[in-house]
Amino acid sequence: MTKYTNPENAAFEAYSRQFGDSYKVQLGKEGIWEILCQNGDIEPYSMSELCCYQAYKSARGVNNLKNHLPNYCTITQDGGWEIVFKFPNARLDEVADVVHTIKCRKLSPEQKARNIARLRTFRFQKATQPTVGAAWELAGSAVGGTDGVTSWCFS
Repeated sequence: MTKYTNPENAAFEAYSRQFGDSYKVQLGKEGIWEILCQNGDIEPYSMSELCCYQAYKSARGVNNLKNHLPNYCTITQDGGWEIVFKFPNARLDEVADVVHTIKCRKLSPEQKARNIARLRTFRFQKATQPTVGAAWELAGSAVGGTDGVTSWCFS
């Protein structure tokens, strides 16, 4: 296991272990970890709270989200097409259903075995290389004409 000396990387590793099994966690542009959502992301707000930023194509999406937000969510910024709210860490699963987070796909052992069997036929097979003269054949003077130029035909 890699040991990080940078505390930001260590925090990212801790959040990846905490949330990475269920959600897609990545390190953002500012060096802050993010959980990706359909229209935004979820980032840390404090030690006990998370902050969710959502940007929609119209104000209708923001109004729809406001109507479906649980009572424990506190709206910190409300723009025309954007909204930012905070909520407790323990309530991430409930908020994730509302904001449509990108979840990691989990396969059962039976599904894995079925996929392996299904994709086995598409695996690269050992190919035999053709010999130099097998694919090409010299056409001779009938195709090349009387000028002595030989032509190659692909067979």
